[in-house]
Order: sequence, then structure tokens, then C-alpha cells
Amino acid sequence: MLEFSSMAQDFVEATSSLVGGRTINIMDREGTIIASTEQERIGTFHQGAAEVIATGKPVLIETKDLPRYPGAKEGYNMPIFLKDELIGVVGIFGCEEQMLNVANLLKVYVTQYFAQQAMAQKQNVESEVRNRLLSLLLLGDI
Repeated sequence: MLEFSSMAQDFVEATSSLVGGRTINIMDREGTIIASTEQERIGTFHQGAAEVIATGKPVLIETKDLPRYPGAKEGYNMPIFLKDELIGVVGIFGCEEQMLNVANLLKVYVTQYFAQQAMAQKQNVESEVRNRLLSLLLLGDI
């Protein structure tokens, strides 16, 4: 399976056009941007994401809040949970009036995306183990 940051980059690139070309970022559990439609931001720290990680709750960053959030732009930052474990943060650029519904939809979409990727990885591993066991049993192939 692709590693988390590679899957995340595929996700933001595929999804940005669905939300009017808006900037989308995915941050890891340390608050570092690991995927973004703005390539130059990858690898930088995002204070809003760090707050989401600490609280497990969404963070709205408005223009007036930007001095408190180094590395951030105005928008919504929401936790990504996989089986009740916080695995990262997804953020989308835009003002509250424009982005509330889109941000919530994006959160659901990204959560489902990573859940499906995890399920596919599990199925691939199980299939590979079955194939190797069958080969070992039938052919004595180590």
C-alpha cells in the first residue's frame, strides 16, 4: 500500500477540483503538512492542525486569527479519524460562510477514503498470506 503521505497527496489533487480549486492540506499527527495543493507548503508546520490534534475538534481560522496560527491560512481544519484513532487533519481554505458545508463534506470524504485504503491494504495482505500458504502446502515452496 502507498504510504500515508502519498495517499494524502493523491487525495488532495483529486479532490481540489471538486471544491472549486480550493487549497486543501492534509497534516500528520505532528501538525506538519504532508500533502497540499500548494506544493511549497509541504513539510511546513501548521499551528491550526496542531490544535486539532491536541483537542480532537475542528478549528476554524478566520483572517483575524492568522497571527495566532503560524503556517495557516483562513479556513477549516478538521480531524481525520480511522477506527476512533486520530490519524491526521484535513484543512480547506476559505471563509466560514463559504466553507462550512463543504468542509464537513470534505471531512466525511477523506475519512471514507482512508478507511477504504486501509481495508484494501488488509485484503491485499490477507490474500498474499493465503497465496503463500497455499503455495507452501501444495508445492513445498518456501
